[in-house]
Amino acid sequence: MADGGWCSVSVNHRFIISLENNLMRGDNCATLLRTNPRAVLGPKYDRGKRYAICHHPETTASLLLAVEESLVKVTEDVLKTVQLKPGRVCCGLFAMLEHAILSIFRASSGGTPPDFVLIAACEGSLAVLVQQEGQWRDIRCRSGLGPEAVETALQIISPLLAKVPQGSPVYFVGDGHDSKFRTELMLHLEKVGAADLTQDDLLWTIIGEH
Repeated sequence: MADGGWCSVSVNHRFIISLENNLMRGDNCATLLRTNPRAVLGPKYDRGKRYAICHHPETTASLLLAVEESLVKVTEDVLKTVQLKPGRVCCGLFAMLEHAILSIFRASSGGTPPDFVLIAACEGSLAVLVQQEGQWRDIRCRSGLGPEAVETALQIISPLLAKVPQGSPVYFVGDGHDSKFRTELMLHLEKVGAADLTQDDLLWTIIGEH
């Protein structure tokens, strides 16, 4: 996405999303994470990485994104060579995951369902988040999935669906994948009553709002 020479870019590989507990929270946490990540992460800080955090709306759990700083710098340098100014380089998968978490929370009258599975897919990357008894219990991620990799995606998703009681809500949100991938994946997910939270140009809308 570009506007007046400035552009936003989504990168969806060379990242790790982990479940953490009791990380620093506060209004300045996001800014501090960019300027002094060690102050936020303490011993979890790893030099050579850039970070983002998504906090559970109701517990002390957090999702922590770590991306190779070298990837971000290379991306920024490539953009500069074609006279584009990088306004934002983000992990689209993580942005969509955070957006879906907040959407589920807001749609549930201020409280998320005690058990659910959230599946996010973006440009060949997949993340599956499991909540049990009101707590985030597991997250699995995979990148490098092509448009034909529906079976591979299901091999990741199916064991995690088995962790929640039958009838628990299942949510899917996706962007950037081949339409065939999304259509075929949803055919399987609809069998467990999955709700599709996908919207047209969702990722770019999220980036534009933030």
